[in-house]
Amino acid sequence: MTVRERIQLALAGERPDVVPFTLYEWMSDDATAVAALGQLGLGLIRHAGTYQAHTPNVTYHSENFVRDGRRWNRHTIRTPVGEVSRLSQEGWVQEYYVRRPEDYRVLEFMVRDTRYQPSYDTFRALDHELGDRGVTLIGAGRSPLQTILVDYAGLERFSCDIADECEELCSLYHALVEKQRELLWIIAEGPGEVVKLWENLTGEVIGAQRFAHLHLPFYEEWGRVLHAHGKRLIAHFDGRLACLSDGLAASPLDGLESLTPPPEGDLSLGEARRLFPRKVLWVNLSVSRYFDPPECLQAHVRDLLAQAQPWKGLLFEISEDLPANWRESVPTVLKVLAGTRC
Repeated sequence: MTVRERIQLALAGERPDVVPFTLYEWMSDDATAVAALGQLGLGLIRHAGTYQAHTPNVTYHSENFVRDGRRWNRHTIRTPVGEVSRLSQEGWVQEYYVRRPEDYRVLEFMVRDTRYQPSYDTFRALDHELGDRGVTLIGAGRSPLQTILVDYAGLERFSCDIADECEELCSLYHALVEKQRELLWIIAEGPGEVVKLWENLTGEVIGAQRFAHLHLPFYEEWGRVLHAHGKRLIAHFDGRLACLSDGLAASPLDGLESLTPPPEGDLSLGEARRLFPRKVLWVNLSVSRYFDPPECLQAHVRDLLAQAQPWKGLLFEISEDLPANWRESVPTVLKVLAGTRC
């Protein structure tokens, strides 16, 4: 069984001959080391869209500069109803687009101005080039509420505005729901098997009630359409999920990707398997574990495997940070997973 076949079978909720271990393709440019680990069983995960987007009435400007020895970027969105900007340092956002309620209106104009069109051939070419080295997932951005939180407003502003039931935030949310419905059908009718939402969601920020009212309806619509077209829907959940477990269990999501055990997360792998018995669990090993002595790292992986039985729909991955010692520690994990061969 090839690495690609293993990953595909696990993502379908089945048991491949060996529990897969994967790495986001973009995390390393050391092609020689990645290829050598591929021979040991490491799979690559490529993300690609099956669509293109453009905004005919919106312009964008990006300015890079150095301040105090650090690289900065200011990204500005200009629309007929105003402009907003985001300031980042070394890739980390320092100031988000939304600083006042009126800024949501600018972003809503951009959203409603967005035009989607299929880009199926590009996806097929990228997937073909990856071949048996791994699997290409259909990147679908984030759900509406997570788009506002993660990409537009940031935690502090979002928390205040959603608590106040800010009219402008609510209007932007509904605009995103409508616009992403257009995107859904393009994705559903195109190539690829697994659609991924980059949720980066943690339960304490959203809460069970808002999750039920503002996330679940979106997942239900997307799941219904994608399933009817033979596709599966997974979501990148790398945060604390215990308070959302009832909603997640009831959702049509086929899998939880980047599921992170304690102490970063708050669900053990055993609890996740009990709560979500029919969902794919794609487990992100905590980065600190890779620096444990090899025998301790092996024992940790064995413990996770014991918790996750039966091993249907189970994968491990590096999805958050690439540990500095990955060339030495990844073979240690692969050696344990090789012991799952059936």
